[in-house]
Amino acid sequence: ANGKIVAQGTPVELRDRASRGGSILVEAKATPEQMSRLLQAIPSVAKVEPHKLGDWTRATVTPKDETDLRSVVSEALTNAGHTIRELHLSAPTLERYFVEAVAKKKAVQA
Repeated sequence: ANGKIVAQGTPVELRDRASRGGSILVEAKATPEQMSRLLQAIPSVAKVEPHKLGDWTRATVTPKDETDLRSVVSEALTNAGHTIRELHLSAPTLERYFVEAVAKKKAVQA
């Protein structure tokens, strides 16, 4: 970021910071429309990107802030009667953290 340090730490520490507020991947027995409607109703969800896989739907779910969505997504799908086959945080990368850190620094300077 123009030769200035915007973050420092070990690769593991930086990756852990990048995972805060990270997207999750969920696969459940539901239609893309059902999953999108159900998960968009969660106040802390910013975006749902569903894709049909046979009788299942896989979706990337992005939070509005640094909220870990796994428990609320699991609860919403389970309470609606949908079976969950997979649910996990998307693996953060150092590149993602760098891009976010530089963007935050530029926003603060603006």
